Amino acid sequence: MRKFVFALLAAWLAVVVCSDAVAAYIDDVSRKLDRGLSNVLGCWLEMPYQTWAAASERGVIAGGASGLGRGIVMLPARLLSGAADIVTFPVPCPGTGWDGMIRPEYNPWVEVPEEPIAVGPADAALEAAAGE
Repeated sequence: MRKFVFALLAAWLAVVVCSDAVAAYIDDVSRKLDRGLSNVLGCWLEMPYQTWAAASERGVIAGGASGLGRGIVMLPARLLSGAADIVTFPVPCPGTGWDGMIRPEYNPWVEVPEEPIAVGPADAALEAAAGE
């Protein structure tokens, strides 16, 4: 009888200790799958979003052209990032605060970033010049 009570207590303790870990794992992988599906299914929105964002910042002609180019570059980046999240969703994220491989974490029209996204050195130079 004593062994049975001890085994029951040990099983209950294992369930209590592991339940938090299991819940955290499920939250982590479900968020990763959600992010992957959102990015794969909405990657085509990068071109119109980047064109709109750049045109509203720099004007229709210059911003539209640079935004279209940025959208063409960001479309496969978001597609590949989402595909990697879908394929690897059963594997937990590398650590706390992991927000995916691309910024913003979700498609821009799903979650609009607070600051403009610098894609390359040319954008960084434009931002530095605008800040002076």
